[in-house]
Amino acid sequence: MNPIQAQLRDVLRAEAREAAMSTQTQHEFEVLTSRLEALDRRSRTQRIILAAVAAVAALLAGAALVSFLRAPQVAPVVPPEPDFTSTSFGVPFSVDLPAWTDQLSSTTSPTSEAPGWVTWNRCPDPETECIGLSFNRYSTVNRDGVRTPVTVSSYYDYLKSLAADDQIDITGEQPATVDGRPAIVLTITGKEDLPNGLGCHRDGSCDQFFPGVPGRYAIVDTQGLDPQGAVLVLWTRSGAVAAAESTWLDDFDKTLASFRFVTESPSPSA
Repeated sequence: MNPIQAQLRDVLRAEAREAAMSTQTQHEFEVLTSRLEALDRRSRTQRIILAAVAAVAALLAGAALVSFLRAPQVAPVVPPEPDFTSTSFGVPFSVDLPAWTDQLSSTTSPTSEAPGWVTWNRCPDPETECIGLSFNRYSTVNRDGVRTPVTVSSYYDYLKSLAADDQIDITGEQPATVDGRPAIVLTITGKEDLPNGLGCHRDGSCDQFFPGVPGRYAIVDTQGLDPQGAVLVLWTRSGAVAAAESTWLDDFDKTLASFRFVTESPSPSA
């Protein structure tokens, strides 16, 4: 009962008492009493309705709590750790490796790692099984015995000139991205033995093209990322492919898709 109803009830009761003590008729007393009882009934009805509403609200809140507690708790998605993270390469990276690298040892440690390259080689029998994967930073190319500094565009032009001179065969060319950076992927087979033809590192060592050996080479734009402005070239090639490496080109494409640059960079010496 709200304050207004309570005040009205008190007034009616006072009138009823006055009517009982006055010379008013019994009928007037009964009318006042009836009005008072009606007011009491309305107050009780309101209290019952309010109690029912409160009970329903409590039930709904309890049901919601039970539903939440019974709902399966979904664990946060944790991305898997990469197969390999570089330790001394001049542009740090992490990557998932082709399955064939697992056969090299009990770990995915590279065959060779330096500031200028990270390489995995598997050649138990060069006649039947020989495959390589290598990530390189080339600073120069050796053209007609002259070491020439390169950028991404000039390195690409250099490879095209080798093809024009019939020293390599470029059979595929595809634009791509590597960790969001522009890249171009070339499918190349060597036609001549070019000992320093693929590119040279800052320490003076070079990689070569071999005649008849197919490979896939991704030239990645790392401008502003490589501390010495070298050209990043990721490649795989195989002189002989055993059954276990039959998907080596598809595996390389998956490796490129998983490649991620690591922000903290060591100070490379080569």
